[in-house]
Amino acid sequence: MVEEKEVKIQKKIEELINKAKIERLRQQLEILLIGWTLQQLEYMQLLANPNYKLQGKKKEWFAELVGVTVQTLTKWEKIEGFNECVNLLSITESLDSLPDVMMAIVARAKGGSNAHARTFLEIHGFLGNKEKIVEKKEKSWEEFIDNK
Repeated sequence: MVEEKEVKIQKKIEELINKAKIERLRQQLEILLIGWTLQQLEYMQLLANPNYKLQGKKKEWFAELVGVTVQTLTKWEKIEGFNECVNLLSITESLDSLPDVMMAIVARAKGGSNAHARTFLEIHGFLGNKEKIVEKKEKSWEEFIDNK
């Protein structure tokens, strides 16, 4: 019984690690995921899934799905390393969407959005915290005529 449980935990860890397409993420997950129970790993995986975040699922829903109480989930969330695991798993879950997100940022920046232009430049290391993109306000026709 104990061996069967250990095999299930190991399979879950391998499943989560294999989703990480970046070697550095894999290495971090290999270290961080050891020592958690199968239910804790399943809860982490659920929390990392962006679809559940967007749907606004309540903790009661997660507790029922994992088979524990809400209090147990809260207790797990306070364990050192829990949130770090969820964050890394969240990154692995969202990597497939990254090209689409970048293309959307570029499209908005090209359309004139200063916020998206800044985001794009920050992502690529061209802007620090102090640099600002100043929106150039052109004079309206009426202002141009009045100033003459």
